[in-house]
Amino acid sequence: RFFQDFYLKAMVWRFRAVQLVPLLLIGIFLAVGVQGTVFASQLSAPLEAEQWFPDNHMDTKLNDYMRTSYLGVATDSQATMTLFWGVRDLDRSAFEVYEPLKAPGDPVFDEAFDLSQPEAQQAVLQTCQELRSLRCSLDGCRAADSYGGTLVLGLEGSVSCFLEDF
Repeated sequence: RFFQDFYLKAMVWRFRAVQLVPLLLIGIFLAVGVQGTVFASQLSAPLEAEQWFPDNHMDTKLNDYMRTSYLGVATDSQATMTLFWGVRDLDRSAFEVYEPLKAPGDPVFDEAFDLSQPEAQQAVLQTCQELRSLRCSLDGCRAADSYGGTLVLGLEGSVSCFLEDF
């Protein structure tokens, strides 16, 4: 009823042989289109990701962990290992079960370890070499067969040894 009684009559109404309502609507839609184009041209990509939660929220911490620790498709069946020399123990007296990254522990250093000695340096270098070829036959290493069957991923750069860089 609205279209027949009001809309249609307004669209066909003429003032001195000119249909004003259709021209007015075209002008309004054209102005809205120009305004939308101007505003759209001023848009830019965000400089950083939207932060939905505060820094100390568990979801933010999980996202940070996934971004820095996730290994990706080619290495998703592998674990990252870090070896330390000269550490005798780990003091976990201040460890908090529900916030393990807050105070993971303090290292207790081995006073007998001296990396300045040639024997210690040779032992570290030998460990790095053996890691590259160490075979793994455990059930958890089945995926390693596609990378040469070694414990460490058989790709260039899988073992990073600081003494080899000197």
